[in-house]
Amino acid sequence: MELYIIVLTMAVAFGAGIADTALGMCYGTIMVPPLLMLGYDPLMVIPTVLITQFLINLIATVFHVRERNIRREDLRQGMLIAVPATVMAAVGSLAALAVPGVFLKGYIGIIVLAMGIFLLAGFRISTSGKGMVFLGVAAGFNKGFSGGGFGPIVTSGQIIMKERVRSAIGISDLSQVSVSVVGFMVYYVMEGAYMYDLFLVVLVPIVITGFTGPYLTRRIARHPKIERYLGLTVLLLGIGTIAKVAMDYM
Repeated sequence: MELYIIVLTMAVAFGAGIADTALGMCYGTIMVPPLLMLGYDPLMVIPTVLITQFLINLIATVFHVRERNIRREDLRQGMLIAVPATVMAAVGSLAALAVPGVFLKGYIGIIVLAMGIFLLAGFRISTSGKGMVFLGVAAGFNKGFSGGGFGPIVTSGQIIMKERVRSAIGISDLSQVSVSVVGFMVYYVMEGAYMYDLFLVVLVPIVITGFTGPYLTRRIARHPKIERYLGLTVLLLGIGTIAKVAMDYM
């Protein structure tokens, strides 16, 4: 592997890791396309992304607790999302084998787009256990089916339910720990996983961002317009997903 490929790969991993641990979203969205463009085999990229997301979210969860982004009272909400999300991630992985991708990816895009619009419009509803379970079901299925769509739904959905931004981001990372493990196991059983070279390249930047991202979360959450910036990010992700589906369908 040439040196410039290694450097670019590490830079991509660092950027994706910071986005995931500081904002609670966009790890796979940032990580996968550049790695494919750098010439890595998808059979290497996908399991690497899944297992490193487990690692980075595990480290980030510890530091989100340390930075008080996740409080004791947030743990119940995290479990209400994580448990159904983990089950539905397995269901989504199996559905990916049987259901035409254009339909479900379009559905994911519409949900993410709607979340972005709600955030930008200032739409809010009261927090409820059923609402958190719904977020887990929708986000987990999306993750299992397409490998993405988890963070934008869980993070923005919690903010819409009047959760504070810091907690929403921390809970998103917490709930992805078990989801990523299940996704990796399903992929490993179905496809195998030759990923060791790539894993070793991205390991150091991933670990670094697991430590630093939660600190940035605490700082970013103080910005008075952070909810609007997150809403715009989610909106653009939704538009991008729908546009990609349209291009694939054409």
